[in-house]
Amino acid sequence: MGSTTLKGVPGFIELTLPGGDTYRSGEPEALVAAATGWQLPLNHLVWWIRGLPAPGDDFRLLFDDASQLAIIRQAGWEIRYDRWQQFLPDHPTLPAKITALKGDKRVRLVVSDWNTLDTKP
Repeated sequence: MGSTTLKGVPGFIELTLPGGDTYRSGEPEALVAAATGWQLPLNHLVWWIRGLPAPGDDFRLLFDDASQLAIIRQAGWEIRYDRWQQFLPDHPTLPAKITALKGDKRVRLVVSDWNTLDTKP
C-alpha cells in the first residue's frame, strides 16, 4: 500500500495516504477501513506500539534470548517487535519497528518519534 502516516490521540486520528490525501475522523477504525479497506484493531494498536498487550483479551508473550519482548499474540494478530530504541532520556526503550501479521495481512509500523505529555502545571 505504500507509506501511510497515522497520527492521533485516543478517539481521533489523522491518516495520510501515499498520494498525500489526508483524512481525519473521530471514528479511527471506521476511517482506516474506509480509506484502506483494512480492519485494523486500533484500540489494540495503541497498546501494541508501546510494547504492551491490550487489556481485555487473552494474549501470549514471547521473548528473545536477551529477555526482550519479541512477539505478542493477541486477537488473532501476531505483533513482532523488530527493533527497540531509546527515544527519551531517562525512559525505557520503546518499540521503533513493529510488524503486525494476521493471515495474509501485514502491516509494518516504523515509529519515528515519541513524545511525553507534560503534566507539570
